[in-house]
Amino acid sequence: MNNENKTPLQKFVELDENLSVEFNLADEKPPQPSIWKEIDGLSFPEDRWLVKNLIPREGVTIFASVSGEGKSLLIMHLAKCISEGSPWFGCEGLKTKKARVLYINLEMSISEIQRRGRKISFDPYNQNLIILNEDNFNLNEGTGRDDLKFRWLLKCIYTYKVEVVIIDTFRAVSGGLQENDAEKVRAFYQKFMILKNSGISLIVLEHMRKPSHLEGKVPKKEAVLGSQDKTANAESLLMIYKHEASGNIHVYQRKNRLGEETKPFAVKISDVIDSGGTERIEFQYVGEIDEDVNKKDESKRLVLEILVDKVARDRKELGELVKKQVGDKNLRAGLADLLETGELDYFKQGKKFMYFIPTEKPVEPKESIDSNKDENFS
Repeated sequence: MNNENKTPLQKFVELDENLSVEFNLADEKPPQPSIWKEIDGLSFPEDRWLVKNLIPREGVTIFASVSGEGKSLLIMHLAKCISEGSPWFGCEGLKTKKARVLYINLEMSISEIQRRGRKISFDPYNQNLIILNEDNFNLNEGTGRDDLKFRWLLKCIYTYKVEVVIIDTFRAVSGGLQENDAEKVRAFYQKFMILKNSGISLIVLEHMRKPSHLEGKVPKKEAVLGSQDKTANAESLLMIYKHEASGNIHVYQRKNRLGEETKPFAVKISDVIDSGGTERIEFQYVGEIDEDVNKKDESKRLVLEILVDKVARDRKELGELVKKQVGDKNLRAGLADLLETGELDYFKQGKKFMYFIPTEKPVEPKESIDSNKDENFS
């Protein structure tokens, strides 16, 4: 292969074999600009997606949630689907491009990986799924030749012809990096540009801070720890939270550099017993989320949390507290529902309707008021 046609990863690995030669992770020579004709003559796959409209075939995807929401289970299922070329959650709208996956998991013991892998139905004969579970696998040890584990990882990716790298989690491989230190976060992510420029997809699991009660449950990209510099390096940002009422996991795409953001959707994880009596985990696509319904439910939850202090508030005050999360229309619909079910009551104070949580719910649902007649809300 002509040296000009080699990827940065190929050049790095070949050069690194000769320990007497100094090297640059991106190339063996100083950066060289390219004229447009050279770039125009390069060939790339027409289909840019590893998972349609969600995860690109090259570049960084961040997959974030608070702890305990099920992201590791979802990502293990994703690794299985990509390595087999089967749709994620069995949904034809989430078709995957079959590829070899390196799944780096430093959060679980190898016995737990085995237990979950069996329940998810990992195929023992699947040669496209490679697992790495190591103690103290720090990818932030230093720079250049001092960054031994990162150099080893690049060689591993090259040797095994890996096309997708999953890191579970950022915190586990970043060696105690302060996630709010913008320069260090940026430098850590920039190390992986060699993968992006070699056509390899990197999926990184990230923690996000738990939102305050007034921020609502629907995740926002600002909740990712060190969010600005992490998301700036990502092509796609996926965020999840577990819906308390249904138990379903809601998936939101909060960034898509390659196109329009995919509409949020819900999935379900269930423990089942198969025909042979073996415990399995079943993953099911539920469908797109009706954001108006979702926001109405969110408005009801927020209103009840605000009024739990037993202080009556008018709709204008409630609106100022929650409208950024749910909007005026959904607040009105939520208040109407809460009045209908008796979870809220009201009294008039001049022209204002003052809302409060009754100490005892009425036996019969209270007749709801016409929200359009609430003159104090604008």
